Order: sequence, then structure tokens, then C-alpha cells
Amino acid sequence: MVRYYRHCFKENSAGENRVGHLVENTVYEKRRSRRSDQMAARRHWTRPTARRRVEAWNAMTIAADIAASSDGGYPLQLIHTTTVDVFRTICTTGQLVPQMCDVMEAKLTYFFYGRPAYRPGPVQVNNRNRDKRPVVMLFSKEKIPKCAQIYPCDTGAHRRGMYEPHLADVPFADLDCASVAQAERRIVARYFGSNPEYFYGEPLQKLSPEPASAVARAFHALLRSEREGECDDRLLSIEMIGADAFALHEAASHLVFPDFLQADKDVAAVLEGWSKQGVELVPYRPQGLTSAGRTVEQLFPRVGELQGL
Repeated sequence: MVRYYRHCFKENSAGENRVGHLVENTVYEKRRSRRSDQMAARRHWTRPTARRRVEAWNAMTIAADIAASSDGGYPLQLIHTTTVDVFRTICTTGQLVPQMCDVMEAKLTYFFYGRPAYRPGPVQVNNRNRDKRPVVMLFSKEKIPKCAQIYPCDTGAHRRGMYEPHLADVPFADLDCASVAQAERRIVARYFGSNPEYFYGEPLQKLSPEPASAVARAFHALLRSEREGECDDRLLSIEMIGADAFALHEAASHLVFPDFLQADKDVAAVLEGWSKQGVELVPYRPQGLTSAGRTVEQLFPRVGELQGL
């Protein structure tokens, strides 16, 4: 109301109206002052109201929806996918080091729970560049630094608006489930029912009980929606984010890599050392002319087998 009267004061050239508006503005200021005094006097009972509003808001999140779910079946591995050229750097340092993320604007390391969902390059663009072939690393959650953020889908796609209209204007905070124990397993149980259904991207068609949260209802509708050509299966993949570097050989259970790396003297020596420390090496033969994204899709069954799926 103050802005309204000031706006009229600037644009109205009639002197009598200008005076009238200034009087009204003064009256409003007095009323606002009395209102502030009243609210200050009643502050002791408005604080519980504010807490109830916060509780109601929290109940709208994905975390609230999965909190009562079971923790599902046995835990799956955390999977980080990269390309051969980046993997050579990892072999040099021996560590998985957080990299700058444009979405979160921080140095982070990304994993997908159980699924090699990340595509290091578009599926439809083929090349013969061996350095662009994928390397898939499987880690035990208990052996890596704690993941500070856990989301039920890919945050990058969400930031780019690829999950609209279902998740339009839904902030990351409403999707983050890191506050819930065993959140990744509860998401699987709540929205997919079992590890195999999650791994192969088959969400439940009906949830029981129905979500009380509007965000959870929207997310479940998104999982079941027909979005051909708009986004890949990262929509169906749980994203887990860490912020600390760690030694690869201390946490990795398996390394799935192109077999030609076994002929690379520098890399082969590192792989042999990791193998002696308990990391299982899983070489594969890549196509000569293909894309990294397509190769990852072809590796899905093998990665499933490594996890007992």
C-alpha cells in the first residue's frame, strides 16, 4: 500500500490528488505502526504457529514420504561412470577427487545408486576415440565418505527444466532425502518395490498408502509418465553426492573398463596393484565405432550381475 501511494504521487500531476495521497500515506504509516506493536505483544503465541507452518512444509517433501517406508532389500553399490581419459588421471592420483559442479556450484563427486545411469556423451554421436569409452566404478557405501545429499532423480536434468511440469518450481530442498536413514533403499522400496524393478527402471503404478505430500505425488506421476525422447533413465535413478576425496582402492569393489587398457603399461600397473588390494577387475571389449552413452547401456546387464541382479 505504501508503494501504491508513492507511485500515484509520482505520476499524478494534479496538485489536489497529490495532497490527498500524501494524507492517505500518513494514515497508513500510523496503522502499520499500531499493527507492529500488536504483533510484538502477541509474539509469544505466534512462535508455535510458525513452528507448525515449518512442520507442515517439511511434510511436503520426498523425505517425509519415504520416512515410514521399509529400507527395502540388500544394499546396492554406488556407481560412478567416467571416460578413459579421465580414468587415466584417477590412475595417476589414485583418488576420486570432487570436481566443480555448475548445478550445485561446488566441488562434488556424483554417484548413482545401483545403476550406471550417467552417460558420458550423447548416445547418438559415434566416434572411434578410445579415450571416450566408459569406465564404470562400483563402490560400497560404507567405504566412501558420507554422501551429504541424496536425490530421487538427476538434479542436472531437474535444473534444466526437463522434469516439468511435474516438478516445476520444486526446490532441491524438497527432493533431498539425506536426512532419512538408508534413504536410497527406502526410495527403492517406496517407488519401485524391489531392487530388480528399480535397476531395470520399472516404478510401481500405485503406491500404498497414497502419498500425503504433493511433491511426492508429483514425483510418482513423473516416474510413470510417458516422456519419450525428452530425458533418459537418469529420471529413474537415485543420485548421491559427496564432497570429499578418497582413495579408489579402499572403496571400490569392481572396475568395469575397456580391455585395451590392459595393454597400457602405466594403467595396467595401477590396475594390477588395485587387484591385489581386493578390487575386482572386469574388462569388456568395446565396439570400434560407437558412443560412450550406448556402451554404458550395453553394460547394464553386466553391472546388474555384479550386484546379484
